[in-house]
Amino acid sequence: MTGRDAGVPPRGRRPSSDHWCGRDGAGSNRLVVGTTHTELIQQVLEEIPELREPFVSRAAQKRMADPSEIAQAAAWLLSDRSSFVTGAAMPVDGGWTAK
Repeated sequence: MTGRDAGVPPRGRRPSSDHWCGRDGAGSNRLVVGTTHTELIQQVLEEIPELREPFVSRAAQKRMADPSEIAQAAAWLLSDRSSFVTGAAMPVDGGWTAK
């Protein structure tokens, strides 16, 4: 799946309302995810341990997300509980975008 297929506009272009809205006018929601402690990130950190500090220092919580934290946010956004959330970019980044 390319970024375009995933609903991400090409770099440098601002999305139009047509891009984010479906035929009924409902916008797509998306997660803005910070560094997540996945198996791949763990492998990278084992090879390049000095990357841990930049990954962790970006988040206000000073840690990486657990994959389950991202999954819980996605599950909520996909659930009926978020039925009135439309066109949102929901940060799940430990406070990095709030800085």
